[in-house]
Amino acid sequence: MDKDELAFVQQHLSECVVCQREVQWLRELRAACVDGEAAPGASAVFRNLRNQLDEPRAGRGKVASLSKLWRRVPPWSRWAMAAQLAAIVALGAVLLPSTDGLAPYRTLGARSAAAPTGSLVVVFDPTTPESELRRMLRKAGARVADGPTQTNAYVLKVAAEQQVDAVQALRAEPAVVLVEQLDRAETR
Repeated sequence: MDKDELAFVQQHLSECVVCQREVQWLRELRAACVDGEAAPGASAVFRNLRNQLDEPRAGRGKVASLSKLWRRVPPWSRWAMAAQLAAIVALGAVLLPSTDGLAPYRTLGARSAAAPTGSLVVVFDPTTPESELRRMLRKAGARVADGPTQTNAYVLKVAAEQQVDAVQALRAEPAVVLVEQLDRAETR
């Protein structure tokens, strides 16, 4: 202990009766260990106990005991544990899926982080049955690329050579509220 800690402990011992009794008991225990070690035929147990009582504490609590255990481990096993930890970290980095790319599966109704890929935007009358939507899309040669959006719009993918015919076919349908071509820059 340094001087400040020693002064604090001594002051506390001068005031605390419980701690005074404990110090007295520890002194008696140490004296008994020394006497037992000096006796003929004394075992190594007393010597080890005295050494443990005499050695200064490196730290307190669990950290000190873990440090002590770590020092007792053979050096080769320390290297083995370090290699195991490195292997676990490397495998974890390799096996954990990255969240950078797109999800492997996404429904048509899911919001897309990427811009929709398509050539037409169409809004259908909300009361139009699904079978009628499929009929209109087949007739126009289009397929759904994204949607429905919050505004009930669908992004359709149509071959470049069929876009004009698809727009005309969809505009001719009474269930179609809006049909617009996407800009060429947005088309993929």
